[in-house]
Amino acid sequence: MFNTNDIISLKELTPGQLQLFLHKKIHANASYNLSFCYRITGAVNIEKLMKSFEITVDSFELLKVNFVETNGKVLMQHSQDRKCKVEFEDFSKVKQPVQKAKDCCQQLTNTDIDLNNWPLYKSIVYTISENELSLFILIHHIISDAY
Repeated sequence: MFNTNDIISLKELTPGQLQLFLHKKIHANASYNLSFCYRITGAVNIEKLMKSFEITVDSFELLKVNFVETNGKVLMQHSQDRKCKVEFEDFSKVKQPVQKAKDCCQQLTNTDIDLNNWPLYKSIVYTISENELSLFILIHHIISDAY
């Protein structure tokens, strides 16, 4: 649901985006997911990490889009007011926290991303220990290239 002050624009897809969208519609699966997992050791300033995510999302229009079908046409829906979404999970108190984070990353990598609902990416910070984090980013290929 959008805020009534939210400015939404609709744009046509590039031929490459349309091809990916239609392929995904026919073959709903995770084959076009791109995933990255980074292990970060040492003291991490979470506020600065969050600020870097905010700057990244604010800088790239494609991170603020989803796709809508209207009148037989597929359009890219963009909203400037969408803010970055980052989830946090603390595994520091579980047995084998690194393996737990890896298992979660693998499971998410194989999860279908719904192109009709924003966001088309997922970012999660897993706390492994006081001085270790795993940063997981999952993004659909349709918004990852410079279309």
